[in-house]
Amino acid sequence: MIFDNQLEMISFAEDVGQHNALDKAIGKVFINRKLPEAIILILSSRISYELVQKAARAHLPIMISNSRPTALAAEMGKALNMTLACTDKESELIFVCGENRIVF
Repeated sequence: MIFDNQLEMISFAEDVGQHNALDKAIGKVFINRKLPEAIILILSSRISYELVQKAARAHLPIMISNSRPTALAAEMGKALNMTLACTDKESELIFVCGENRIVF
């Protein structure tokens, strides 16, 4: 799922493969000319470095997942000035990098 800066969902895609699902979601946002408005990517899968690369190329600065990102994904996210977060068992966010982008 991809959300804009008003937290409205602007794209959703499902696929057997997480990479294909992300490609579809980004493609929908691109085709609908809403890529400049896209800001948050929420994944149901673990954040890998390949998914960080795809999000970075689409200029999506915030990625949230339901499990911790891989070490390489966290390293890449930090190097690319992205915000990577995951949920814990109590539905709170754990920020892996880029927490300065979030205002509490």
